[in-house]
Amino acid sequence: MAVVSWQDVVDEEYGVIGDPIAHSWSPLLFDAAFAASERKCRYIRIHCLEPEFEDAIAALRTRMKGLNITAPFKGRVRPALGHESSMSCNAVSFEGVGQCESFDGAGLIAALNELKLGGRVLIIGAGGAAQAACNELAKNQEVYNWNRLGKRLASAIPAQPEVQGFDIVINATGACPELEWTGTGSVYDLSYSATPTPFMVEAIRYGWDAYDGRLMLLYQAALTYEFWFHQPAPLEAMREALP
Repeated sequence: MAVVSWQDVVDEEYGVIGDPIAHSWSPLLFDAAFAASERKCRYIRIHCLEPEFEDAIAALRTRMKGLNITAPFKGRVRPALGHESSMSCNAVSFEGVGQCESFDGAGLIAALNELKLGGRVLIIGAGGAAQAACNELAKNQEVYNWNRLGKRLASAIPAQPEVQGFDIVINATGACPELEWTGTGSVYDLSYSATPTPFMVEAIRYGWDAYDGRLMLLYQAALTYEFWFHQPAPLEAMREALP
């Protein structure tokens, strides 16, 4: 599926916006969901340069029904819609004044539960996805965070870039951070790919189990579907659409 510039979007319904965006698997999941539920809807990939984001949202809210938001824009959505909060958001409904939700945390929890991963958690990163993961996991346990910016994330205990003593290491950076690899456990990379991500390859080299973010993407998409349409998502049809 082609990528469309936000300036060229006219009377579309749903889509995902980001920079870059061509890699996104979201259209595969939503096309499958729409087909399974017999909805005659379209879902497109939308590209936007960073300086243009606020202009893009102002335009798209008059042309679309809903959007998913991906990097690097999750923290800019609410202010762009006139909300005071700058909390991370990855799903928008343009009904009324514009409703914003973040399903990063809930999608991650659902993925970890399906994989039966639990224990002491270290989250790597300082962006919206890292913060959402910290907030959600911290509801039931202590959560540790390390990021190269030295930023203190709410709900998280600052840590060092070493994995010793952790059962799960969650990479929310979109890159392959350098860590001190000792011990054993599982890593979960929020990025996804048709092949193992560089972070997964590194972890496997040191004897860790490794998973990518496709299950988190699946559950995020299902929660977004329910947010937009107020009915259960066709989860298994969406799962079958994952590459």
